[in-house]
Amino acid sequence: MIQFFKKRNQIIFVQISGNIPTSKGIQEIMMRKPTFSDILRFIFDKGKEVKGVFLDISPSNLSLSEIWELKRVISLLRNQGVKILCYIRSGGIGEVFLASACDRVVAPENSEFFLTGFSATINALGGFFKKIGIEIETVKSGKLKSIPDILTKEFVPEYIKKDIERFISEIKDALISQTEKFNPDVYFSGILRGKDVLAYGIVDEISDSPPSDIIKREFGDCEILYPHKKFLHLTFGREKRIALVNMNGIIGDSPSPNFINPYFFSELLLKLADNSSVEAVVLRINSRGGDANGSHMINEKVDYVKRKKRVFVSFSSVGASGGYLMAVPANKIFSTPFSAIGSIGVFMVKPFLGKLLKRIGIDTQIVSFGEYSDIFSPYKKLSQAERKILENFVKEEHEAFIKKVADGRGLSIAHVKSIANGSVFSGVKTKELNLVDDFKSLPEIIHELSEGKFQVQEFPKFTIYDFIFPGMKGGIFQDLPYFSLIQPEFHLIYEKMKKREKLIFLSIYPSIFPFF
Repeated sequence: MIQFFKKRNQIIFVQISGNIPTSKGIQEIMMRKPTFSDILRFIFDKGKEVKGVFLDISPSNLSLSEIWELKRVISLLRNQGVKILCYIRSGGIGEVFLASACDRVVAPENSEFFLTGFSATINALGGFFKKIGIEIETVKSGKLKSIPDILTKEFVPEYIKKDIERFISEIKDALISQTEKFNPDVYFSGILRGKDVLAYGIVDEISDSPPSDIIKREFGDCEILYPHKKFLHLTFGREKRIALVNMNGIIGDSPSPNFINPYFFSELLLKLADNSSVEAVVLRINSRGGDANGSHMINEKVDYVKRKKRVFVSFSSVGASGGYLMAVPANKIFSTPFSAIGSIGVFMVKPFLGKLLKRIGIDTQIVSFGEYSDIFSPYKKLSQAERKILENFVKEEHEAFIKKVADGRGLSIAHVKSIANGSVFSGVKTKELNLVDDFKSLPEIIHELSEGKFQVQEFPKFTIYDFIFPGMKGGIFQDLPYFSLIQPEFHLIYEKMKKREKLIFLSIYPSIFPFF
């Protein structure tokens, strides 16, 4: 049970607009700009004490899944008597959906709302590769694993269109079921102005008064609090804490912040498991998958952590393929109704460059020793025997994937096989299929684990001191390679500061590896 305290004469002012950082990086260090997670947790924690929340809403980069989490948190506050007021300047489906959770919604007269429904664009690239002389060879296990056909077909296959239509329909149904304040058909009504949304019941008032005047009118004289992040979070002694691990991007061995580096996170998870000051671990995952080996590596480390302490998973917008495999050993898995989850399948891609090289006057000869030593060479096509080897390998990877899902979720192999065709499902559907346990926002998950007793420490985390003094590491551990997830430019500065004559290269994904 979430306990709320006596309300102070304060309100929380939250601006939802523009680019809100969804992961840690140099932007938050230099600008002290709170991430989406910072905003969520600030509202959840401080909302227990204030008398109101004011949302200033404009179009932003937040996904519908993230919007749902924010809506969930303010709905919890509203149910406890906290007044929620919204000033919506303009927006689309997500912004209007968020506003529907507020007690009162105000919009300026010249506001615009783009309520045009959902759409998806699919490009078949086979014709393009054919024209430039590249032949893409693929092997897959999972009929609806679509990337191989997108790369090889000249026209988008009908099954891909139908599968995406199914997924969009699931999202639409979830949106309708989650909307109570007005008729959800308005989401598909077109481009509306302020007076139109007033008639539909989306807003309660049209006013050109500035937000400061609206706040004074609705809340009186009060102190205004703004979501912020702590510039430097230090922990002392062996104080118990919850470790929040942010895993955002493609799974692969790269220093880019857009990748989930399996070596870095494996080391991090092992250290968290063995550290007695860590009470529990929350994995915040937003990933569509990536390298199969890296996905298995992190899966095994999550299982190791689970044997020593509780592990909960919070899926943000996407938990598909390898992104889902990483999560399945956890004690509980949570998502939102709009999360994209599943895609249980495996594929491999290998380009054949022979025609392109011949066209531009390059002659290539392969000298090899061993019958299959050049099986992954982009300068030759796969033989029937080689293709059979890769098909068996991909099939075995798929079966291993299925078994880990079945074991982790306590499901039968037959049940997992029936849905392991590569399809992506909405959060609502995955809950029906027992792939997730429930719908919860990130702050609710942390609260369930900590019951308000423990502080939260986020990983991966680096501070400005890591940048200036790379030999000094703060927090729980003293030797974690925090720089392994920073932009390559900072690697170069980091190396120069250490006076190493060394070039820094970005790793490029080898096409020969199996992908989830």
